[in-house]
Amino acid sequence: MRNFAVIASCLLIFAALGCQESTVRGPEGQAMTISLPSPITLQRGQNHPLTVGIERKGFSGPVTVSVSQLPNGVVVQEQTQTVETDMAVFVLMASNTAEIVGNQQVKVSASGAHGITTTQYLSLTVVK
Repeated sequence: MRNFAVIASCLLIFAALGCQESTVRGPEGQAMTISLPSPITLQRGQNHPLTVGIERKGFSGPVTVSVSQLPNGVVVQEQTQTVETDMAVFVLMASNTAEIVGNQQVKVSASGAHGITTTQYLSLTVVK
Protein backbone atom coordinates (compact mmCIF):
# COMPACT_ATOMS: atom_id res chain seq x y z
CA MET A 1 0.00 0.00 0.00
CA ARG A 2 2.87 2.35 0.81
CA ASN A 3 4.37 1.87 -2.68
CA PHE A 4 1.01 2.74 -4.23
CA ALA A 5 0.89 5.98 -2.23
CA VAL A 6 4.41 6.92 -3.39
CA ILE A 7 3.58 6.16 -7.02
CA ALA A 8 0.29 8.06 -6.83
CA SER A 9 2.09 11.06 -5.30
CA CYS A 10 4.70 10.99 -8.04
CA LEU A 11 2.05 10.89 -10.75
CA LEU A 12 0.35 13.90 -9.19
CA ILE A 13 3.68 15.72 -9.15
CA PHE A 14 4.15 14.90 -12.86
CA ALA A 15 0.70 16.27 -13.62
CA ALA A 16 1.12 19.42 -11.52
CA LEU A 17 4.67 20.36 -12.42
CA GLY A 18 5.19 18.95 -15.88
CA CYS A 19 8.14 16.86 -16.84
CA GLN A 20 11.18 16.51 -19.05
CA GLU A 21 11.27 13.86 -21.77
CA SER A 22 13.92 12.18 -23.87
CA THR A 23 13.09 9.87 -26.80
CA VAL A 24 15.39 7.60 -28.77
CA ARG A 25 14.49 5.54 -31.83
CA GLY A 26 15.83 2.13 -32.79
CA PRO A 27 16.84 0.83 -36.23
CA GLU A 28 13.50 -0.84 -36.92
CA GLY A 29 11.14 1.90 -35.77
CA GLN A 30 11.21 1.04 -32.07
CA ALA A 31 11.24 3.96 -29.68
CA MET A 32 11.66 4.55 -25.97
CA THR A 33 10.83 7.71 -24.07
CA ILE A 34 11.80 8.43 -20.48
CA SER A 35 10.10 11.19 -18.52
CA LEU A 36 11.48 12.91 -15.44
CA PRO A 37 9.81 15.34 -13.05
CA SER A 38 10.66 19.01 -12.96
CA PRO A 39 13.61 20.00 -10.76
CA ILE A 40 13.73 18.45 -7.29
CA THR A 41 14.70 20.25 -4.09
CA LEU A 42 15.90 17.89 -1.38
CA GLN A 43 16.45 18.98 2.21
CA ARG A 44 19.39 17.60 4.19
CA GLY A 45 18.29 14.57 6.21
CA GLN A 46 15.21 14.01 4.03
CA ASN A 47 14.12 11.55 1.33
CA HIS A 48 12.37 12.32 -1.94
CA PRO A 49 10.87 9.95 -4.54
CA LEU A 50 12.14 10.09 -8.11
CA THR A 51 9.76 8.51 -10.62
CA VAL A 52 11.08 7.79 -14.10
CA GLY A 53 8.29 7.25 -16.62
CA ILE A 54 9.01 4.77 -19.41
CA GLU A 55 7.15 4.51 -22.72
CA ARG A 56 8.00 1.72 -25.18
CA LYS A 57 6.93 1.73 -28.84
CA GLY A 58 7.48 -1.29 -31.06
CA PHE A 59 9.06 -3.47 -28.40
CA SER A 60 8.33 -5.01 -25.03
CA GLY A 61 10.40 -6.43 -22.25
CA PRO A 62 12.63 -5.13 -19.52
CA VAL A 63 14.21 -1.70 -19.38
CA THR A 64 17.20 -1.04 -17.13
CA VAL A 65 17.17 2.40 -15.50
CA SER A 66 20.05 3.88 -13.50
CA VAL A 67 20.67 7.08 -11.55
CA SER A 68 24.17 8.56 -11.17
CA GLN A 69 26.17 11.76 -10.69
CA LEU A 70 24.56 12.57 -7.34
CA PRO A 71 26.00 15.24 -5.02
CA ASN A 72 28.19 14.11 -2.12
CA GLY A 73 26.03 12.82 0.72
CA VAL A 74 23.05 11.99 -1.51
CA VAL A 75 22.40 8.35 -2.29
CA VAL A 76 19.66 6.45 -4.03
CA GLN A 77 18.16 3.13 -3.02
CA GLU A 78 18.73 0.62 -5.80
CA GLN A 79 20.90 2.75 -8.05
CA THR A 80 19.96 0.49 -10.98
CA GLN A 81 16.55 -1.11 -11.55
CA THR A 82 15.33 -3.42 -14.28
CA VAL A 83 11.59 -3.04 -14.77
CA GLU A 84 8.93 -4.37 -17.10
CA THR A 85 6.40 -1.71 -16.12
CA ASP A 86 5.95 1.87 -17.32
CA MET A 87 7.92 3.42 -14.46
CA ALA A 88 10.86 3.00 -12.14
CA VAL A 89 10.63 4.58 -8.69
CA PHE A 90 13.82 5.54 -6.86
CA VAL A 91 14.22 7.16 -3.44
CA LEU A 92 16.79 9.95 -3.16
CA MET A 93 18.19 10.20 0.38
CA ALA A 94 20.23 13.15 1.63
CA SER A 95 22.39 12.71 4.71
CA ASN A 96 22.46 15.40 7.41
CA THR A 97 25.82 16.49 5.99
CA ALA A 98 24.96 16.29 2.28
CA GLU A 99 26.68 18.84 0.08
CA ILE A 100 24.59 21.98 -0.46
CA VAL A 101 24.19 22.34 -4.24
CA GLY A 102 22.02 24.27 -6.63
CA ASN A 103 20.75 22.69 -9.83
CA GLN A 104 23.24 19.80 -10.00
CA GLN A 105 22.57 17.67 -13.06
CA VAL A 106 21.77 14.09 -12.03
CA LYS A 107 22.13 11.54 -14.83
CA VAL A 108 19.23 9.14 -15.50
CA SER A 109 19.87 6.49 -18.17
CA ALA A 110 17.61 3.78 -19.57
CA SER A 111 18.45 0.82 -21.81
CA GLY A 112 15.97 -1.49 -23.50
CA ALA A 113 15.77 -4.11 -26.22
CA HIS A 114 17.55 -3.70 -29.57
CA GLY A 115 20.30 -1.61 -27.96
CA ILE A 116 18.00 1.36 -27.41
CA THR A 117 19.58 3.63 -24.78
CA THR A 118 18.64 7.14 -23.72
CA THR A 119 19.87 9.59 -21.10
CA GLN A 120 18.13 12.53 -19.48
CA TYR A 121 19.35 14.92 -16.77
CA LEU A 122 17.39 15.99 -13.70
CA SER A 123 18.17 19.22 -11.87
CA LEU A 124 18.66 18.56 -8.13
CA THR A 125 19.07 21.19 -5.42
CA VAL A 126 20.08 20.25 -1.86
CA VAL A 127 19.26 22.75 0.92
CA LYS A 128 19.76 22.92 4.71
